[in-house]
Amino acid sequence: MKPEDPTLERFAFLHDPAGRAARARRMIALLRDCAGVSLNGKRVLDVGCSAGLMTREIGAQAHFTIGLEIAADAVEYAGAHHARYGEVAFIRGSAESLPFPPAVFDLVICNHVYEHVDDLHALLAEIERVLRPGGVCWFAAGHTFQLLEPHHHLPFLSIMPRSWAGALMRLFRRGSSYEERFVPPWRLPSILRVIGTPRLASATALRDPERYELATGLLGSRLMRRLVRRFAGPAAWLAPTHLWIVEKPL
Repeated sequence: MKPEDPTLERFAFLHDPAGRAARARRMIALLRDCAGVSLNGKRVLDVGCSAGLMTREIGAQAHFTIGLEIAADAVEYAGAHHARYGEVAFIRGSAESLPFPPAVFDLVICNHVYEHVDDLHALLAEIERVLRPGGVCWFAAGHTFQLLEPHHHLPFLSIMPRSWAGALMRLFRRGSSYEERFVPPWRLPSILRVIGTPRLASATALRDPERYELATGLLGSRLMRRLVRRFAGPAAWLAPTHLWIVEKPL
């Protein structure tokens, strides 16, 4: 992947294919360990797949995987670079109006997508609709209480009133307004009940950071890993990203 590729410039975080692959492996391991879900034989939808780096890892293990993304350049890039990884297809479409019949997927992945949609309820209702009964949604989500906003890398941006956030964006030349829409962390469980029964998997990952490839950055310190293991429950709620597994009722 060349850093000058325009798609990688537009989706700046995609310059790190190894990191995206590690996220996919973490998700696959947590689905197995927390919910007994294996990708083998499964039909998977990756909603908001961007340029498909995680989708290709999933597609190498699942029966069939579709990556859906609204940005045409990302879909074009993904199809050109990742379609050879197992049974994987990439299509352009809206997460709020999924172009699939009901109950066709065993697993739906929604990885850091909800803050970008106009209608959160429509997104969740569509995920519930296309999941088969007993199917599972993987929902990785940030929230308002992030010290460093992950898209624009400005402190406290998601906590501020929108007028302040827009002013900060303009001051640092990151855009004219702040468009992402995060919700407080305590609202996430009730929101996810539109799909089914939510279970927070973050604490499981924090209790064994080596297994789930989290022993980097802040958790690169052995002392910090010991502290996080001891207080994994509270740390999971305080973490800037929540990892949820939501099971649709039979």
